[in-house]
Parts: sequence; structure tokens; C-alpha cells
Amino acid sequence: MTNYKKLGGANPAAATYTSLLQVPVAKSYVISTINVCNFGSDLAVVRIAHVTDGSIAELADTDWVVYDMMVAPNGILPLTIGMTLDQGDSLVIYSDIASTTFIAWGAEE
Repeated sequence: MTNYKKLGGANPAAATYTSLLQVPVAKSYVISTINVCNFGSDLAVVRIAHVTDGSIAELADTDWVVYDMMVAPNGILPLTIGMTLDQGDSLVIYSDIASTTFIAWGAEE
């Protein structure tokens, strides 16, 4: 049965790779939307990676979906993606400042 919901949310520390989500065993995710919100007064530079069957430790150059995109102060970066993740896959996020949040919505199957 498909369950539509918020799949993950995080406010990462500045300049720190952080796991936004990891797909549980026997599940898969279809991510429809990711929003990045900069709630601070400085420009944010953000990154998002899809790590196949792994976590932050397995992050490779070929995993980046978004790399060094800028988000204006008090702005948002809405991404309509349609990304599929299998069990064990992770979304890894990064921001150069601490005043950003990342939220992913989609379906769990």
C-alpha cells in the first residue's frame, strides 16, 4: 500500500554532511518534492545527494543531484524531482550555513 507523507526533514549544522533520510528495509520511496528553506539573513549554498545503498560514508562525486545551488536569505528552493529510492538508499544534504531546513515529501511503498 502506498503511503503519501513527509519522508524526512532536517536542519543540518553548517558545513556538515547530514542524512535527510534512509529508506528502511523492504520499503521504497518516490520523492516528489524537496524544499530547501533559508530562514537566515545570509546567502546559503546547498547540496543534495542520492547515495545508492549507502550512507554519508559512501558519498561519491557521482551521487550529487544538486551541487552548490544558492538560496537567497529568507528564501526557498523548491525542487520537483520524481526521484526513486530503494531500501538502503540515502539522501544526504549540506548547507554552508546553519539557518537552512530541508524537507522531502513523497510516497512510501
